[in-house]
Amino acid sequence: MRQENQSLITQEAVSMVGMETDWGAPFYVEFGIARKFAQAVYGTEVARADRALMPESPHGRVTVPHSILLCNMPSGSEQDFNIPLRTRSRVRGKDEIEVCQPIYIGDVIRAKTKILDITEKEGRSGRMVFILTETEYMNQDKEIVMRSRTTVVKR
Repeated sequence: MRQENQSLITQEAVSMVGMETDWGAPFYVEFGIARKFAQAVYGTEVARADRALMPESPHGRVTVPHSILLCNMPSGSEQDFNIPLRTRSRVRGKDEIEVCQPIYIGDVIRAKTKILDITEKEGRSGRMVFILTETEYMNQDKEIVMRSRTTVVKR
């Protein structure tokens, strides 16, 4: 049992602020994955999901929604760090994304993440830890396609 005045944030966790991962494992943007994502977002109707994916770019390539990266990347979150906290549960609180370049079917995306801040706050239901990270997503051409700032809440 945790002492009532003991912080949920360990000293080791505090020292991790500013740390950054290397570029993580690749995510291959395949039509099948993009179609399943579009079906989840736009409903179960396959034709509607296909229409959502089909608007082609001026380059003649099929683009995909940038939010697909938030759900499918094998890396790119605070979980890449194994931050030692005195908490048990995790909720993704907020994502802010900056779109930099289109993402196309056939792209290979990698992510790297930096811990920007770790803070503890008192809420109505008790103490919580807020972890703020920034992730950059790069394609096979070394172009940054997206940046995201994510807040995760742990209790």
